[in-house]
Amino acid sequence: MFFDAVMLKFFLRNKENHKDENKEYFKHLVSIAHRDGYLDKYEVSLLCKIGEKLGLGTSTIQKLLNTHNPHEILSLPKTDKERFDQLYDVISIMLADEEIAEEEIEFCTKLAKRLGFKAEIVGELVRNIHYDMGTGSDKSIIEKNANKILKTT
Repeated sequence: MFFDAVMLKFFLRNKENHKDENKEYFKHLVSIAHRDGYLDKYEVSLLCKIGEKLGLGTSTIQKLLNTHNPHEILSLPKTDKERFDQLYDVISIMLADEEIAEEEIEFCTKLAKRLGFKAEIVGELVRNIHYDMGTGSDKSIIEKNANKILKTT
């Protein structure tokens, strides 16, 4: 299973009881995705999918996408651990339906770059996290494998 029971419980709980936190998390993702100055149609599509999985309604998602303030400064994760956790969360959300399209991998790769991971390793990093999740690996193992990639550059 791509998605362990603990993570599924986390997102189901969040969908029902943590709408404000999920809005802030979604705003953060929109901000990261928007770091190059625009959102292309694939980014918008995938952000909508993430918003739905977080339990945000269509009108809320559209409002958050349309009212993005590029001058609003949202703090980016500063450590590799924080950046890994953010990337892990995004990939986990995308895998909630137990399938992931190539466009989603590309979106995660863009997000990883915008989170500050080195361009030369982001593809490998995202694909390895995705693969490890697909094999049912524990988050600590996935993080350990990611750290090996991060230390090779």
